[in-house]
Amino acid sequence: MFLANHRSELIQRVTRVMPIVDELLAQHMLNYQTYARIRRAPTNQEQMTELYKALDEGGYDVKSAFYFALRKYEPHLFCYLGKDLTENKLKVSCAMTMCHIN
Repeated sequence: MFLANHRSELIQRVTRVMPIVDELLAQHMLNYQTYARIRRAPTNQEQMTELYKALDEGGYDVKSAFYFALRKYEPHLFCYLGKDLTENKLKVSCAMTMCHIN
């Protein structure tokens, strides 16, 4: 739900795309052809657009791996986008990444 609800913001704002993609490749969530296609994209936004295509094709496991990689590599963006949510899981997650929710 988070990934779908924040798709456009994530495409525009994620800056550490390749570390996320590297992790997904290492976890065998992406094949090398998809990895190469994402890597060839000239901007972060185009890389994220290609990554979202892979997420749409990959199913739950790939989306779940991306979600956790996003939390790892973009914790402040993750918390910022989730600040309007009141779920305890998000509050705990953001507290662990040194992000404050007001």
